[in-house]
Amino acid sequence: MSSLHFDQHQFERRSAPVNGKNGISFDDAKFMQTQRHKSKPAAWVPPFAMNDSQLQKVLLLRAWLYVGRGRSRRRLPDPDSISREEINRAATTKALRGYTIRPDAPAIQHQAHAIHQAAIRRAGGFLQLLAAIAFRSWRLGMDSVEVAETLGTTPQAVRVYLWRFRDIAKRLGFEVGRAGHTAGMTRKKPSTCRRRKPLLHNRLLLKKFSRARVVELHTSGLRIPDIAVQMGYQRGHGKNRVRAHLRAAGILPPKEKPGHGGPAGV
Repeated sequence: MSSLHFDQHQFERRSAPVNGKNGISFDDAKFMQTQRHKSKPAAWVPPFAMNDSQLQKVLLLRAWLYVGRGRSRRRLPDPDSISREEINRAATTKALRGYTIRPDAPAIQHQAHAIHQAAIRRAGGFLQLLAAIAFRSWRLGMDSVEVAETLGTTPQAVRVYLWRFRDIAKRLGFEVGRAGHTAGMTRKKPSTCRRRKPLLHNRLLLKKFSRARVVELHTSGLRIPDIAVQMGYQRGHGKNRVRAHLRAAGILPPKEKPGHGGPAGV
């Protein structure tokens, strides 16, 4: 393999926001905002990925683990003792043979399985796909979406492979650098849907919210936004609750459902 390399980010050219492909006009561009990270994308490329010998060993051991040779051994073998052709053939055969998926499994699992097999066929083998993912991500500076589009796989699969490459490099003692600005952060699990608390203007008034009071204020000539403020809400909030009480009192007509009796249902 040639030792000639280039820094993709040195010659990087950002495309103009206004062009004939994305449909963005100059008027739209006036109100657009852009974000740039403080660090260049190259800052997140692990040093071992720029070393041909180390990268080859990482990819070879990833295929070795995929075949299942490392189930009973915690220590990784010497990559020089592994036959590249044999491991690639075994890994490709296993990937194309696939695995059993329950009939009642979500459709996305069947789809991901088919996409993975198609990507390996397109690349020409298991190791070829791994090398293409590593090269496009770390040598060309492409993100996971771009890599997935060019290789016919999914962005999630690309990110998983890259993380596993880093893990193997750590076990080999190679320098992996920084993982990224979000690595190691604790992700909070999404909480159950809760009802939003109202924006309060006066807690005491809001506790005394009553239909009779709403009707009284409406009869006196106050508008619905003003009634909501009188009932304890901040300006611009509580109008739906006021309308609901006025409908229940028969002052406002019932709320029409979409597709029934109106122009929307025609």
